[in-house]
Amino acid sequence: MGEMSVTETAKTPEKKLAALRLSYASNLGDNLAELTAMADLIAAEGAKVGVIKALSDLRAKAHRLAGSAGTFGFPDLGEHARNLELFCQAIVERNSRPSTRECGEISNLVKLILASNDQRQTAEYPIVASGPQTGKPENTGLAIKQTVLLVEDDIDQIRHLELGLGAFGYQVKVVDDPAKICAALEAYQPAAVLLDLEFSEGRTAGADAIQKLRSHSGWGLDCPLIVLTAHSDFDARLAAVRAGCDQFLEKPVKLLACLSGCYPHLLNVGWVHSPE
Repeated sequence: MGEMSVTETAKTPEKKLAALRLSYASNLGDNLAELTAMADLIAAEGAKVGVIKALSDLRAKAHRLAGSAGTFGFPDLGEHARNLELFCQAIVERNSRPSTRECGEISNLVKLILASNDQRQTAEYPIVASGPQTGKPENTGLAIKQTVLLVEDDIDQIRHLELGLGAFGYQVKVVDDPAKICAALEAYQPAAVLLDLEFSEGRTAGADAIQKLRSHSGWGLDCPLIVLTAHSDFDARLAAVRAGCDQFLEKPVKLLACLSGCYPHLLNVGWVHSPE
């Protein structure tokens, strides 16, 4: 029998969350070393033809950090990663090589990210109430489905959202490619869809896939569509609106606060701990 992970051996949702945060923190050093190496490469080869591809890779790496760091207790690191992502994005979009000054700014932004690594903060609220459970909520009259479809390709976000929803008895089905959404909806008939906005296909690939499906005659979505994103800019919000999303949530996501407030019939609201 294989050795179980720390998260698998933890018994309560709070302990599982703590184990996830510990795992994230222990892997963060390697991720930051990779980020630093990518920035160093750009600084050394800023005038070379392949630097745009290197910038795109660095932007994607920063994007993942921007989306996950705050979730696991590193909000300052996440904010600096977001700034790095946006800075790289601007250079990539103009499709020209970075100047010496811009290479220096990339290095400075990476230094800020590294300096934030030791500024870990604790969670703002637990997954479930710390006090005794007082019973089930009153009947809302709505048929509750027990599956949530998560369309996400970041493994750290997947684990965190699976844990949060799983604490309330929900089964999370994960799809890591927007092209698979239609088949997943037919197979699982979820109570809600949590959709990441950005994938390797583009910054709004998730919403674009939903919009394309909606444009097909006869196709509909009969459950809430909640868009998750590391961005709150106009383009991101416009893509979400065009996709017909019911809620637009910026990462790090306060999952239970959002769902219990927006769609209380999806969760056992009598057991939800309010962060306020």
